[in-house]
Amino acid sequence: MTRQLGSGSVMTRQVGFGSEINSFVSATLQKWFKSEKIVSCLLLTRVYLVSQERQQFHLEQLRAAEFRARTAAQQQLNRDQPPAVVPT
Repeated sequence: MTRQLGSGSVMTRQVGFGSEINSFVSATLQKWFKSEKIVSCLLLTRVYLVSQERQQFHLEQLRAAEFRARTAAQQQLNRDQPPAVVPT
């Protein structure tokens, strides 16, 4: 059986009724769902990795802000304290 699609033709297999069509449909669905699961897993993995990258970026930003705040606080303390007198 030949079906015309656009400019080319596609050969299709004639499938009889009964157990042959059931096995054909079952095999086709298993292939489709198997590949669908793989695609879903890949997409979920990518989403997870992107979220981990974002989380890592924000954690680094927080650490940098904490470092700047500690440095500014230490500089302020050093300015406010009188110089230490060293006994001679």
